[in-house]
Amino acid sequence: MKTNIFSFFIIFSLFISISSNLFAQFSDNTKFNLKSEDFIKGIKDSDTIFIGKYLRGGRKLAKITVVENLAGSANGDVVLNSMDSLKIASKYKLEPLKASNIYIFFATTKGSKLFLNPNSIILPIVANKVNFSFNTPYLMNFWSLFDINLIKIAITGIKEKNAGNVSSETTTKLTKLFANYVSKKDTNSIKNLLAVAEIL
Repeated sequence: MKTNIFSFFIIFSLFISISSNLFAQFSDNTKFNLKSEDFIKGIKDSDTIFIGKYLRGGRKLAKITVVENLAGSANGDVVLNSMDSLKIASKYKLEPLKASNIYIFFATTKGSKLFLNPNSIILPIVANKVNFSFNTPYLMNFWSLFDINLIKIAITGIKEKNAGNVSSETTTKLTKLFANYVSKKDTNSIKNLLAVAEIL
C-alpha cells in the first residue's frame, strides 16, 4: 500500500520514517522496554475505541461521556475500569486527567464492563488536534499536535489490516489527507502520516 500511495515522494518518506523508526526502536529497547509495536497491538486488541469527555474518577475507575466512537459502539456515560493498568505509567508520571477535557480511550469489553487496554495510551485532544507521535508512541517528550482526522483513519486502517486488507476507501482518505497537509505545510501531520503509511 505504501508504495502505491506515496511513490512520488518515496525518498522523503524513507528519510523521515527510517530515521524516526531507528530512533524510536533504540529508545524503546534500551530505556523503556516498551516497543512501538505494543501500541499498535493495543489498537488491534481494543474492541472499543472512543473520543470521550472525562467527567471524574479515581485510581481504578473513571466516568466518561462518549463523544464519538472510532471502533465499537459505546454510548452515553460509561465507566472505564483498570485506569491504573497503563504500562506507560510505570515509566512516566502521567498528568491527572482533567474534568471536561477530551481524550481518546482504548478499551476492551469483558461482559458488560469496559477495561482500559494496558498497552494503550490516553491521548489528549486540543482544538481538533491530538497530542501524540506514531514514530515514538511511548516517548511523550517527542509528542506533538497533529490533525485528529489522521488518527481516526489510522485506527480504521490498522483494524482493517489486522482483519485482512486495508480498504480502498481508507487508502483514498490517506492520500487526500496527505495532499491537504502538504498544501497547509502541516509538518507534524505529514510526519505522522508517513509513519502510518509504514504501519499499513
